[in-house]
Amino acid sequence: MTEPPRQPDEPGRRPLLILVGGVCLVVVLWMTMSPLQAPIEAPQPSVALAESRVPSSRDCADADPCTIDFWHEFREQCVHTADPYCTKECSADLDCAFADGLAPCTLTECVQGQCRYQPLALDECATCSDTSECPESFCEPRECTGGRCRKSKRDCSDDDPATWDTCDEAGQRCLHLLGDDLRRCNSAADCVTDHPCQQFECGDRMCRVSKESAD
Repeated sequence: MTEPPRQPDEPGRRPLLILVGGVCLVVVLWMTMSPLQAPIEAPQPSVALAESRVPSSRDCADADPCTIDFWHEFREQCVHTADPYCTKECSADLDCAFADGLAPCTLTECVQGQCRYQPLALDECATCSDTSECPESFCEPRECTGGRCRKSKRDCSDDDPATWDTCDEAGQRCLHLLGDDLRRCNSAADCVTDHPCQQFECGDRMCRVSKESAD
């Protein structure tokens, strides 16, 4: 019996000959897609989305070359953000200042007729008129400089190559941790360390971690 003709968009059947134990078997495979079926095209970006990315033609220039000026679609207003990597001519520090609230974490200074900007970390943004107004810290003492609470590092170095020097904020002190077999000694008194878990002893004229603390 002959197979009725298929329509162009009808799923097709394909005969397949398989040899099993010397016997030919005919297996019909159903194709899930017609060879005449058109491939699915990838979706195209919407025109509305593309148009929303086109820069606005509104003029938001504020005559300051060190601000980035653009139109904010959702706020429906011009926005000016400070560009701390910009420079411009100046005769005094005031010429380099941004409007209030525009760059709260940026130091401005006029140096040799050019504005210089220095972005600050968030923990250095606090304004001050005196060092007493700055947060207290032993390891990162702050000083009121240029109207900002600028921080510095506590120098805990003891100039001893046999120790590792660090700062302990909780204990409000510097720690000098002795390294194993790095310091020459005459007695255990020469092997004092600030390490809370290690004790040293003098052996063969070198400070070494004691067996008790090593275990």
